[in-house]
Amino acid sequence: MDELKLLLKPLTQEELEVEAKAWQNLLKAKVQEISDAEIAIKRKNRETRKSEEAVDAIEKLKNLLRQQRKEKRVHLLVLQKQKKLKTI
Repeated sequence: MDELKLLLKPLTQEELEVEAKAWQNLLKAKVQEISDAEIAIKRKNRETRKSEEAVDAIEKLKNLLRQQRKEKRVHLLVLQKQKKLKTI
């Protein structure tokens, strides 16, 4: 901090204003960069969440389909057994 005071002391008010404006512009640009990165992360997280939800939905449908196929096989077996019993 002492060094900064020494560096700024020989500057005129106009020069200080120019320096302050330059630092302000750098800070503004960095804040914008960080904000843009945070927005990109939020968007990517939202996309990831939607993808995960889609995968979960597909898995549920697959399980339901497996269960229905299993039930259909059982039903067919029962029908076959009933048919055999009727022929006896």
